[in-house]
Amino acid sequence: MSFLFPLYLLGALAIALPVLLHLRKRPPKEKISFGSLMFLEKSPEKLTRRTRIEKWLLLALRCLAVLALALVFGRPFLKSTTLPSEMPESSLTVVLVNRSASMQRENLTDRAIEAAQKAIRDRKNVDEVAVMFFDRDARTVVGFDEWKGIDGRSRAADLKKRAAEFPVGWDKSNPGIALVEAADMIAAQGGEKEYRSQDIILISDFIEGANFDALNQFAWPEDIGVECVQISPEKSGNFSLALAAASEESRSAAELVHRVRIANASDSEFDEFKLNWEGNPETVVTGVVPAGSSRVVKVPGSSDTGKAGKLLISGDSHPYDNAVYIAPPSPLPLSILFVSAEENPDQVGSPFFYLRRALHPTSSLSPSVNFATFENFEERLDEAAAVVVHGAWNAELAAKLNEVAAKGKLVVALPVKETSAEALAKLTGISGVKLSENPDEKYAMLASMDFDHPVLAPFARAQIRDFTKIRFWKHRQITFPGEELPEGVSVLAKFDSGSPAWVTKSIGTGSVFVFLSGWEPQESQFALSSKFVPVLYSIFENAGYSAKAAPTYYVGEVEVVAGEKLERATEPGLFSVRMANGSASTIGVNLHPTEGRVEPIDPRHVLSDFNIPLKADLTAEAKEKPADAATKKRLETEEKEERQKLWKWLLIAVLLFLIAETWLSGRRGKSTSTGPIPSTA
Repeated sequence: MSFLFPLYLLGALAIALPVLLHLRKRPPKEKISFGSLMFLEKSPEKLTRRTRIEKWLLLALRCLAVLALALVFGRPFLKSTTLPSEMPESSLTVVLVNRSASMQRENLTDRAIEAAQKAIRDRKNVDEVAVMFFDRDARTVVGFDEWKGIDGRSRAADLKKRAAEFPVGWDKSNPGIALVEAADMIAAQGGEKEYRSQDIILISDFIEGANFDALNQFAWPEDIGVECVQISPEKSGNFSLALAAASEESRSAAELVHRVRIANASDSEFDEFKLNWEGNPETVVTGVVPAGSSRVVKVPGSSDTGKAGKLLISGDSHPYDNAVYIAPPSPLPLSILFVSAEENPDQVGSPFFYLRRALHPTSSLSPSVNFATFENFEERLDEAAAVVVHGAWNAELAAKLNEVAAKGKLVVALPVKETSAEALAKLTGISGVKLSENPDEKYAMLASMDFDHPVLAPFARAQIRDFTKIRFWKHRQITFPGEELPEGVSVLAKFDSGSPAWVTKSIGTGSVFVFLSGWEPQESQFALSSKFVPVLYSIFENAGYSAKAAPTYYVGEVEVVAGEKLERATEPGLFSVRMANGSASTIGVNLHPTEGRVEPIDPRHVLSDFNIPLKADLTAEAKEKPADAATKKRLETEEKEERQKLWKWLLIAVLLFLIAETWLSGRRGKSTSTGPIPSTA
């Protein structure tokens, strides 16, 4: 159509030329009397300037009308809309394939790879494609640069070979983080040149337990579309088994009563289950869980008290999440050495007496308190994980305890009235610190608490943060050099006078915790209060010895011993971990409960909530009958004509200009014709 453009211009000039000629001023007519018609006399011509324009407004209106008309004729050559055939040839695509635990159902893994291969075959050789596998995290299998080096005919086969190197895992599904990383990859690659389209193909089973939270904090690019390919198993329904809680009444595996949660999918056609320990059919527990509901079931411990157990459930069609691994109780030993100059430390009212009775064994912690004097404490330092020193220790003993703390152990100091400032300085490593007895005879209270510190964080709730009921009859005053806190020093609590009450100092890999008032009754009411035991356990927990029940470990969330190093657990099972004291312990790592929630969801509804543009799929008829080049060109042109509405406004402008010009021209002609006509002789 480019050869018609000169014809359009000639047509526009042909219309404009008469108008311009009409604007040229004509000479005035000579007025002749009727009496002299027979004898005409030649009068000299009156010359006028024909190039002068008198009616500028009429000229402007006519020129605008001609210009608008020329634009109407030239409308097909306007580039306001780009045809698809005029866009760049190559596109940018990231294929995301789900490899989480729920994809182990039936043959979903193979079908997902086949869908990815089909997406690759549908792309042209000039298109750029990257492939990513995801579960909890996303990993790039084929990048854009590597894609260019693979032969176009072997790309689909190459993907299948790479999938065998990355088998489906046991971690939970997190398509949200995968979409964010894919969008970032496209944004980084898309800045190099212009592409016809930028899209992401998400291949997954789209279960209810999938995590899309990462999209909440991500501004999705408007030019990146997402095509969802949902793969579902032929058999619906699923029993999901997860550990709920375990009894702490006994540390014997045979006497423990475990509580497990059994959830049944809403689309299940079954409701009867059978639960038993692996290799022990005598422990069978049966029951019913209706579809779409869950229940907690009590299961007696395994009969083998010395080994861990594997609890199995049967009755559904998908066995990938039908096991729970439960390790036997393995409390962490905590040996505490109490060092003092007292002759009878276990007498009623001594600090050792209250410390020994405050610490009780739990299912996760087994504390023991032993006594040593200032003279023989070095013999028992190696077996102690924590040291509590009380009384007036000397500088030499303080220097040795400082070395103990530097090696990673906890030292709790209880200075008395006779304790010197030099001994405290040697213990804490703070030179220039001053220590004195409080001269005030009135009792003191804790008025300032640092609940942001890990030791006091468990007491931050309003119901349990009140320490004002504890009275301190005697306490020491500590003054730091320069009246500023040295590096590594934290004041957890202060007396109402403003003097520090509880001070901690980091030394090497360990720490020193100082009580400026004793907890025995002659010093304070602390040992008799309800806060004494929780504070002690919190101090030991901050040092790595927690009395809380061991948490439930899931795949991908804990590091286990693998040979001589630590690696993240990538599958369910029983593994060995290192405890705080360096010893080994067995834990059970299980599948995350969200992978058992396999009810299918509609990805379009989920992604639309995050304003993600979804790529519309072609209908089946359009896929079966692809249009030829001529038909495609005609359809594109019609689509362009439909979108491009400028010609309508240009025609309206032409009509408005002509109407205004006609009205103005007629008005001027009327005013000229009504003027006086001069008479002639």
